[in-house]
Amino acid sequence: MLLAVALGAITLGLAAFAAQQATTAARAAARTATLDEPRTTPEAAARSAMTGWVAGRAEVGAGRCPARDVTATVTVTVPALLPGTGFHVTRHATMPCPDPGPGEGGP
Repeated sequence: MLLAVALGAITLGLAAFAAQQATTAARAAARTATLDEPRTTPEAAARSAMTGWVAGRAEVGAGRCPARDVTATVTVTVPALLPGTGFHVTRHATMPCPDPGPGEGGP
């Protein structure tokens, strides 16, 4: 019983860490998607914002400007230390797209 409680506590710690990493990655992906000339893709920016084992378990999706806002979504699979305890952590980040200048269709 003590082993199950310990593994449950470790699982909760992994889930909290994965959630923090997913939040950071979603912000990086959304920020990169709003750049006029990004040096990398939103997915690559998200993966570089996470540690290796989390990045390997992550799915990243991000929109593109010229929409009004860009939303990035990162889903991380938390490993199952006990049978039936595996789950996913999903985080979203939304960033506004830059306003177009006067010569680019703006006011």
